[in-house]
Amino acid sequence: MGERPEGQEQLTEVFANMKAALASATGGQGIDIAAGPGNVLVPFWQVSLDYSFQTGSLWKKRAVEVKEVLLVSADFVIDSGCLERPAEAVTDVFAGASKSGFLDRLSGKEGSISNSAGIIDVVKSAAPNSIGTRKVVVPLSTRREAELIAENYVANVQNPQLKLSNPEVVRLIYVPFTLNGESFESPGNLRLRPARVSRMKASELIILND
Repeated sequence: MGERPEGQEQLTEVFANMKAALASATGGQGIDIAAGPGNVLVPFWQVSLDYSFQTGSLWKKRAVEVKEVLLVSADFVIDSGCLERPAEAVTDVFAGASKSGFLDRLSGKEGSISNSAGIIDVVKSAAPNSIGTRKVVVPLSTRREAELIAENYVANVQNPQLKLSNPEVVRLIYVPFTLNGESFESPGNLRLRPARVSRMKASELIILND
């Protein structure tokens, strides 16, 4: 994955994010929280990824440019599976892409070859707010670590049609989930989520307001 931030630098950023979450509950500046019900806020890095591809027949080809959004689980650094397989830390928008019909490809009507499955709506709803009385999972990764794992994900996307840009980390956002015992239930509007989410256990995380 490349070089990780030095220990002190990493801890400084993690503690700063923790402090910002706590401060939002006591009148400090709000943290970016997506809309929706849920008793625990789960952190994700919002990543912007532009890509282009060609569609259409030989005599009617056109280039399509797409602005895509990825989410990276902000606690992936404690999951060895994510470190070995970066796609498990990321919303894998290309693996879940729907296949366009032959006529759409032939006529050049394809608009996208990725499937963000509600991610864009979740991201658009995220705005500064207080955590209130909700529990908060502490993000344990840094912006640079999120950037590195997103770059690894992109580098391993196997599709000759695609011309991918470098992913760009935009911000840290918190998505409301429902915590039942050890398990985290995703909101209905986040239909595509990192594989890491299914392995999250409350007892293995640092949770504020617990």
